[in-house]
Amino acid sequence: MASASLRGPAGRASFYIPIRVKFSIALLVALAWTFFSVWVSGRWMDELGAVTHWLFALIAITFIAYVPGFMNAFLVTTLLLDKRPRRVRPAFYPGVTILIAAYQE
Repeated sequence: MASASLRGPAGRASFYIPIRVKFSIALLVALAWTFFSVWVSGRWMDELGAVTHWLFALIAITFIAYVPGFMNAFLVTTLLLDKRPRRVRPAFYPGVTILIAAYQE
């Protein structure tokens, strides 16, 4: 049974995933997506390599598809794994200063 400290709102049990585990999961998902992208783009690579040089095809497809796909998969996974804490209202709000830039005033 979950302890009282692990209970969230409405008494539902919640658990904490450590940052290193979240990073590892996000990295594995992003790498899996990249390997899937490489596998799917084999025909594209062959056709572009036939029209141009194979090295140009590899570099172009890497920076057009593989790198952005890796970055997006990593970002989406980390956002899905992130659980932000509830906002706590402060007892009082600090004062605010407003600066207005004005020319020759």
